[in-house]
Amino acid sequence: MLPVIALALLAALLFATSDSLQQHAAHETGYAPEAGRENRRRPAVLPALIHLVRSLIHRPLWVIGWLINLVSYVVQAAALHLGSVALVQPILVTQLLFSLPLASAWRRR
Repeated sequence: MLPVIALALLAALLFATSDSLQQHAAHETGYAPEAGRENRRRPAVLPALIHLVRSLIHRPLWVIGWLINLVSYVVQAAALHLGSVALVQPILVTQLLFSLPLASAWRRR
């Protein structure tokens, strides 16, 4: 049971790290909503989305976050292979406990 808990906690930490890296990379693209921007005319959604995805693919931080996300799915699968869903899934909720300090660290708050 201890290896299952350890793998589930590792998966939660990896998911949080991945989310944090990808969010930081996306924020650096300049597409984050800003105050006073809502009055401007917005571009069409699809071209803006395509431009955002192209921009993110070329950011190493976002790609690293994406790769860490893949690894975290493998770790989660290993935890589910060794243990039950009833044990692993509630532990994955601790991702939030890891995400908040990581987000604060990126923003230096």
